[in-house]
Amino acid sequence: MVTSVNNRIGQDCQGWIDTLRADRILLNKHRSDLQELVEKGHIPHDDMPAVDHFDNQIEIQLTNINHLKHDIKDHLLGLEMTPSEQLSAPHLIVHENLSDRFRGLSVTIGLLKQEFSEFCRAIQAGH
Repeated sequence: MVTSVNNRIGQDCQGWIDTLRADRILLNKHRSDLQELVEKGHIPHDDMPAVDHFDNQIEIQLTNINHLKHDIKDHLLGLEMTPSEQLSAPHLIVHENLSDRFRGLSVTIGLLKQEFSEFCRAIQAGH
Protein backbone atom coordinates (compact mmCIF):
# COMPACT_ATOMS: atom_id res chain seq x y z
CA MET A 1 0.00 0.00 0.00
CA VAL A 2 2.75 2.50 0.92
CA THR A 3 4.62 1.72 -2.27
CA SER A 4 1.50 2.51 -4.30
CA VAL A 5 1.20 5.83 -2.43
CA ASN A 6 4.86 6.57 -3.27
CA ASN A 7 4.20 5.67 -6.91
CA ARG A 8 1.12 7.89 -7.03
CA ILE A 9 3.02 10.77 -5.47
CA GLY A 10 5.85 10.30 -7.95
CA GLN A 11 3.42 10.18 -10.87
CA ASP A 12 1.64 13.31 -9.63
CA CYS A 13 4.94 15.16 -9.31
CA GLN A 14 6.18 14.10 -12.73
CA GLY A 15 2.89 15.15 -14.29
CA TRP A 16 3.16 18.55 -12.63
CA ILE A 17 6.74 18.98 -13.81
CA ASP A 18 5.78 18.04 -17.38
CA THR A 19 2.88 20.51 -17.35
CA LEU A 20 5.07 23.27 -15.92
CA ARG A 21 7.68 22.66 -18.63
CA ALA A 22 4.99 22.94 -21.31
CA ASP A 23 3.66 26.13 -19.69
CA ARG A 24 7.18 27.59 -19.57
CA ILE A 25 7.67 26.86 -23.28
CA LEU A 26 4.32 28.44 -24.16
CA LEU A 27 4.93 31.54 -22.01
CA ASN A 28 8.34 32.04 -23.62
CA LYS A 29 6.66 31.75 -27.03
CA HIS A 30 4.08 34.35 -25.98
CA ARG A 31 6.92 36.62 -24.88
CA SER A 32 8.61 36.20 -28.28
CA ASP A 33 5.32 36.84 -30.08
CA LEU A 34 4.81 40.00 -28.03
CA GLN A 35 8.33 41.24 -28.82
CA GLU A 36 7.76 40.54 -32.50
CA LEU A 37 4.50 42.51 -32.51
CA VAL A 38 6.26 45.45 -30.88
CA GLU A 39 9.29 45.29 -33.18
CA LYS A 40 7.08 45.20 -36.28
CA GLY A 41 5.10 48.20 -35.04
CA HIS A 42 1.81 46.33 -34.85
CA ILE A 43 1.00 47.62 -31.36
CA PRO A 44 -0.62 51.07 -31.17
CA HIS A 45 1.00 53.46 -28.72
CA ASP A 46 -2.11 53.40 -26.52
CA ASP A 47 -1.69 49.64 -26.04
CA MET A 48 1.91 49.78 -24.83
CA PRO A 49 0.82 49.60 -21.15
CA ALA A 50 -0.79 46.25 -22.02
CA VAL A 51 2.53 45.10 -23.49
CA ASP A 52 4.26 46.00 -20.22
CA HIS A 53 1.51 44.21 -18.30
CA PHE A 54 1.93 41.00 -20.31
CA ASP A 55 5.71 41.15 -20.19
CA ASN A 56 5.61 41.57 -16.40
CA GLN A 57 3.01 38.85 -15.90
CA ILE A 58 4.92 36.42 -18.10
CA GLU A 59 8.09 37.09 -16.10
CA ILE A 60 6.25 36.60 -12.80
CA GLN A 61 4.68 33.33 -13.94
CA LEU A 62 8.00 32.03 -15.29
CA THR A 63 9.53 32.74 -11.89
CA ASN A 64 6.60 31.00 -10.17
CA ILE A 65 7.05 27.99 -12.47
CA ASN A 66 10.75 27.78 -11.63
CA HIS A 67 10.12 27.99 -7.89
CA LEU A 68 7.37 25.40 -7.95
CA LYS A 69 9.39 23.00 -10.11
CA HIS A 70 12.30 23.33 -7.70
CA ASP A 71 10.03 22.63 -4.71
CA ILE A 72 8.50 19.61 -6.45
CA LYS A 73 11.94 18.22 -7.26
CA ASP A 74 13.02 18.75 -3.64
CA HIS A 75 9.89 16.88 -2.52
CA LEU A 76 10.68 14.00 -4.88
CA LEU A 77 14.25 13.86 -3.65
CA GLY A 78 13.01 13.75 -0.06
CA LEU A 79 10.68 10.89 -0.94
CA GLU A 80 13.46 9.00 -2.69
CA MET A 81 15.60 9.28 0.44
CA THR A 82 12.76 8.05 2.64
CA PRO A 83 12.13 4.32 2.78
CA SER A 84 8.59 3.45 1.67
CA GLU A 85 7.67 2.16 5.10
CA GLN A 86 8.65 5.49 6.68
CA LEU A 87 6.37 7.64 4.54
CA SER A 88 4.60 9.90 7.02
CA ALA A 89 1.90 12.52 7.33
CA PRO A 90 4.38 15.40 6.80
CA HIS A 91 5.24 13.97 3.36
CA LEU A 92 1.57 13.87 2.47
CA ILE A 93 0.99 17.38 3.79
CA VAL A 94 3.86 18.71 1.66
CA HIS A 95 2.42 16.86 -1.32
CA GLU A 96 -1.04 18.37 -0.79
CA ASN A 97 0.53 21.82 -0.44
CA LEU A 98 2.37 21.36 -3.72
CA SER A 99 -0.84 20.11 -5.33
CA ASP A 100 -2.68 23.24 -4.19
CA ARG A 101 0.12 25.47 -5.46
CA PHE A 102 0.18 23.66 -8.79
CA ARG A 103 -3.58 24.00 -9.25
CA GLY A 104 -3.50 27.69 -8.32
CA LEU A 105 -0.61 28.41 -10.67
CA SER A 106 -2.32 26.46 -13.46
CA VAL A 107 -5.42 28.61 -13.09
CA THR A 108 -3.37 31.81 -13.08
CA ILE A 109 -1.39 30.76 -16.15
CA GLY A 110 -4.59 29.68 -17.92
CA LEU A 111 -6.13 33.10 -17.32
CA LEU A 112 -2.98 34.84 -18.54
CA LYS A 113 -2.90 32.72 -21.71
CA GLN A 114 -6.56 33.52 -22.38
CA GLU A 115 -6.06 37.24 -21.75
CA PHE A 116 -2.99 37.26 -23.99
CA SER A 117 -4.85 35.45 -26.80
CA GLU A 118 -7.69 37.98 -26.60
CA PHE A 119 -5.18 40.84 -26.71
CA CYS A 120 -3.50 39.36 -29.79
CA ARG A 121 -6.84 38.84 -31.54
CA ALA A 122 -7.78 42.46 -30.81
CA ILE A 123 -4.45 43.70 -32.16
CA GLN A 124 -4.82 41.60 -35.32
CA ALA A 125 -8.38 42.84 -35.79
CA GLY A 126 -7.20 46.42 -35.36
CA HIS A 127 -9.29 46.74 -32.19
